[in-house]
Amino acid sequence: EMCIRDRYQRRVHGTVHELGHFISAKLSGVKVNEFAIGMGPRIAHFKKGETEYSFRILPIGGYCAMEGEDEDSSDPNSFGSKPVWKRMIIIVMGAVMNIILGIVLMMIILNAQSAFASTTVAQFADNSTTQVTGLKEGDTITKVGGYKVNTFNDFTFGIATSPTAREAIQNGNNAYIDVEVIRNGEKVHLKDIEFTTIAGENGKNQLQLDFKVQGIEKNFGTLFTQSINLSLIHISEPTRLLSISYAVFCLKKKKKKK
Repeated sequence: EMCIRDRYQRRVHGTVHELGHFISAKLSGVKVNEFAIGMGPRIAHFKKGETEYSFRILPIGGYCAMEGEDEDSSDPNSFGSKPVWKRMIIIVMGAVMNIILGIVLMMIILNAQSAFASTTVAQFADNSTTQVTGLKEGDTITKVGGYKVNTFNDFTFGIATSPTAREAIQNGNNAYIDVEVIRNGEKVHLKDIEFTTIAGENGKNQLQLDFKVQGIEKNFGTLFTQSINLSLIHISEPTRLLSISYAVFCLKKKKKKK
């Protein structure tokens, strides 16, 4: 079941990515020779205008074949004949469409929730170590272990990826992590806030959050904001750098040919 779902997700992801290239190419006046859903031999196809649309047997993404994308072309509507800024838009729109898809899907998932968790401390548990070492009710957490926090998921991600926290969990010790908060309108740096390590239900050590946070009322604005943050948190820096490098390579390649 997981393999089937993963293949389906990859198919949708790849198709939407290529759709981003296709739409931006058409809007930029670039001739698209073929737009395909899937890979491999064609199982169905039709032509409308200058573009052939096809469905292929392997459900793994697709492609958008633009005139002059991989070869020299004298066609005035070829990819290489367009200004650099238009080519840049066409290249990056694939990734942009994937981000938009992620946000839309996340909005559908989060819409089932009645409210969202904020990063503002509301109440401490009894004998709270985070309270004893400096956190106060009403503090809005903005950084944890140097990681910037905008949502509660940012906070938990920052804790989970903190080298200090990982080492403490591995050794069964409490973790001491620097936290930045907004308190009474001012930025306050708190050093060595203590998070207790406990044994989880599976027997593995984990950090305990010994306080509750205030809720955020769900409306379209908060739903959209939460969805954006949860979608973008999964985009890694290497992925962004690879996308930018590929775009620059394509642009330089076309520039040399002209």
